[in-house]
Amino acid sequence: MTGDTDRSGWGGGLAMVSLGLLMVLCCAGPALIAGGALGVLGGAVRNPWLIGAGALLVLGAVGYPLYRRARRRSGQAAEDCCPPPPTTRHQHGAARPDRTSRS
Repeated sequence: MTGDTDRSGWGGGLAMVSLGLLMVLCCAGPALIAGGALGVLGGAVRNPWLIGAGALLVLGAVGYPLYRRARRRSGQAAEDCCPPPPTTRHQHGAARPDRTSRS
């Protein structure tokens, strides 16, 4: 059997890009659709406020994740958003070792 087993790697790269776009559409898609709908509606009724609101919504949906990503890469953002809770010696509801039942 003579089969072509040499793969160029385009299939895996294309799959990764497709999955990335799918995730973006899943998360940012509703905001992008709403912003586009506001822009189209504003254009239909000739209202610059609706057009501006739609553009602002689309810019926010695209710009905010990019801003957060840039801050995280530059090291300005904390790795954890919340510090770990302080540990206490006796947790609420835990049995204390000094109290034993005597029968």
